[in-house]
Amino acid sequence: MSKKIDVLGIRLDDYTAKDAMKAITEFIKEEVVSLVEVVTAESVMRMTQNESGQRETCTMDMILPGDRAILEAAEVKDEKLLRDAQKGEFLKMLFQYLHKNATSIFLLADTMDEAEVLEKYIQKKYKNIRISGVMAIPEGTSSDDMIINMINGAEAECIIASVTSGRQEAFICRCKNILNVKLWVGISQAETFFTERESLARRIFVFISRKSLKRKAIQEKKRRNA
Repeated sequence: MSKKIDVLGIRLDDYTAKDAMKAITEFIKEEVVSLVEVVTAESVMRMTQNESGQRETCTMDMILPGDRAILEAAEVKDEKLLRDAQKGEFLKMLFQYLHKNATSIFLLADTMDEAEVLEKYIQKKYKNIRISGVMAIPEGTSSDDMIINMINGAEAECIIASVTSGRQEAFICRCKNILNVKLWVGISQAETFFTERESLARRIFVFISRKSLKRKAIQEKKRRNA
């Protein structure tokens, strides 16, 4: 069992990418779905503003930092952990594993346009991964039954969800007991991993999120020490 890294009340596992993948190979053998989350600075900020989001992430089997700024905010000094988070090593290793094993996956995103970006990237770079379905998750719960039926009917082994934090966790917490898959990996809106070039607007947004996270972590530390 890994130690935990606390970032503004979000408890992350301190696995290196390699250790996280060892856990994934065990999860995929289980009969019930295992829940994995890769959080970004943006998603941590969203969770801290939404108490239910924090509670929902506590149901995850593994929560990993997908951004170096998260570890820096928690004052983590381990260079391997920092480097893995900065380079997105876990996601790279995960998709290599899915490719090697010709895994069947189902893609979820906020919109179909975003889902298709992920689909095209995966089809181009990881040709052995079998994409059994692609869907957008709308606001609310009205489409839950349809999405669940589509996923279960596709007989996918793994779900990759690139959905806004909060909505992403809420969906899997509502539906996990009736999803017929082995693995759920929520990556929030880490779609830049799947694009050739990050837009200027996106770079600015990520920069602001990282600065806000670090500032809030410093404020929280001062509050605890007061």
